[in-house]
Amino acid sequence: MTNTQAGVAQAPPPPPAPTPKLTICRAGDGSRYLGANGVGRVNWVPYTVASDYNRSLAEVYGGRDGLASRGPGAANIPHRPASSVAGAGYYVQVSDPCHQATPQEACAFLREQLDGVDARLRQRRDDADAQAERTGLRDQMRGCG
Repeated sequence: MTNTQAGVAQAPPPPPAPTPKLTICRAGDGSRYLGANGVGRVNWVPYTVASDYNRSLAEVYGGRDGLASRGPGAANIPHRPASSVAGAGYYVQVSDPCHQATPQEACAFLREQLDGVDARLRQRRDDADAQAERTGLRDQMRGCG
């Protein structure tokens, strides 16, 4: 049904955009990314690291500024010879942990991503990839308040 005002039919307002539904994953270096189909990236890690008291790789490696975030040789990485550690030669698959984000968390994550793209565009306005990424992020954010 439409409302009329002075004989002119008005269309009803469009329904609000839904809030984004995202799966956010945490990488071994502590950074976050969107998980495809709710599954995080798979990494091969030494068994002795994976069995470290049920901690995530981000916790084992020290988070965003931990050992995994530095280039080779930039950190003093503690180690023991493989022969002295049981299972040191074994590697296992470990998936990055993921979770379904709340609407507020999803919008905050997308805002962070958009801020990063905007920073890139301030440096290089002609970056077509960043422009396309910005458009996609803004589309995803339509349901954010």
